Amino acid sequence: TWMQLPVMLCEQSLQHTIQTIRLKRYNLQTIRRFCAERAIDADLDEAVDGVQFFSTAAALHARVGWWRHVRPLLRPFGIEILEGEEEMREHLRLRPGATLNAYGAVRLRHDFDTICAARFVIGAVREAASAGAHVHVHTHTRVLRIEPATAAGGECTIHTDRGAVRCKKVVVATNGYIGSLIPALADKIRPIRNHVLVTSPAPWLLKDGSRCGMGGQNGFAYWIQREDGRIVLGGFREREPGCGVDQADDSKEAEDPQARAAIRSFLWDHFDLRGAEPPVCIEQEWTGIIGWSCDDMPWVGPLPGQPGIFVCAGYCGSGLSRAFACGVTVAEMICGEAQPTAFVAKFLPDWSRSWTADLEAGHAVSAGARDAHKDQSISKGKA
Repeated sequence: TWMQLPVMLCEQSLQHTIQTIRLKRYNLQTIRRFCAERAIDADLDEAVDGVQFFSTAAALHARVGWWRHVRPLLRPFGIEILEGEEEMREHLRLRPGATLNAYGAVRLRHDFDTICAARFVIGAVREAASAGAHVHVHTHTRVLRIEPATAAGGECTIHTDRGAVRCKKVVVATNGYIGSLIPALADKIRPIRNHVLVTSPAPWLLKDGSRCGMGGQNGFAYWIQREDGRIVLGGFREREPGCGVDQADDSKEAEDPQARAAIRSFLWDHFDLRGAEPPVCIEQEWTGIIGWSCDDMPWVGPLPGQPGIFVCAGYCGSGLSRAFACGVTVAEMICGEAQPTAFVAKFLPDWSRSWTADLEAGHAVSAGARDAHKDQSISKGKA
């Protein structure tokens, strides 16, 4: 939040900035409490360091502002501003000659959480079932289309390849695939393909042994190191034609060879991974589809003109920090709450929301990421 605040205030109103920060804090605190109270093993790890890399001096200085002139005063608060290769090498286990294509970085100590999303979702479903909710998972049932209610209080009809289902309310939370069920949203939330891999346990990327999450390559690469030493690395869509935009096929056969080659070599090209026994290797690989909204903000709430249909989608690659709270918001709306707990006014579905997002900028897009992308094009031949 400390790094995002200046950009948010420049791009958005004070009210929207306050609402967004409140939602993210609620999301974080609720997930922590939910896991703790229900003993859900979701690999939740609190107080992880975060390192954000910047490709140019201008990009770094635009983000940190005048704080760079009082860097020693920030260190007691866990904030490190690193300028130049020498300072980055003091903190990072980089290979000789490797710079991550970065001029500098900001390191925030103990400021982030990591979690295994799949374990959390499975735990939440089990808790809902044990609390008396009727949970029916129809994995191999294809939804063909959704008919909204003809009037307020009526029933919606969900047409599937196994028959029709009628209900009062429908929540469509298919993110990047939402346009196939709600055609009117096809040009408001578009699919973008990203790439992910997981390594075997590796030496700590930070020299002091701290756990960390990192982001670099102008927002096109990001990675975390788990408690067991494994590294989860994602991104690299800039290596695909069109930056992976409108690519909704996540099958192995549809993988882009340039993107896959780049993600496979990245860690070994930039970090010193020697010393692990057995040697560090890739354990798993997959692609994932991001739902990117027209204005870099999720769509959360009732769909205008379609009674009974609610949407919760379009996280622009930052779903973990917002999705749980957005789900709570939709649930409270359905239950008739006049003011949901984590309400963000600009997230409400509105057909007047237009395209301002830059789909060729990096993950978790911001003005800073857009500017960096425009200032420095990334070489297609180097990680």
